[in-house]
Amino acid sequence: MSKSLGNFYTVTDVCEMYGADATRIALADAGDTLDDANFVLPNAENAILKLAHLYEWIRQTLAKISTYRTGISSDKRLAFIDKHFESKIDHNVYLSYKAYEQMRHREALKYGYFEL
Repeated sequence: MSKSLGNFYTVTDVCEMYGADATRIALADAGDTLDDANFVLPNAENAILKLAHLYEWIRQTLAKISTYRTGISSDKRLAFIDKHFESKIDHNVYLSYKAYEQMRHREALKYGYFEL
């Protein structure tokens, strides 16, 4: 974005156009190095669609949750696949946390949203 090209928006403008969540995702994807950030409006538009699809998937999954197994087996041990799944989640959370610590927002977005 550039003032001279006339495509400059404030954070308030973009939040009003796309909402706070989509704006956060697009800002995190805009770059986090010493180079100028490259905020791309289609990224905010795509974030809205992805968040809407995620919301719908969660809503549908919760609606049929009674068909999934619940709780831990009678011997109180997790199955291998459960341990593997939990390990993958923990790993992505850790990588996302480390990326935030280093102010690498694009990486944190990758691990905390897309990979997770």
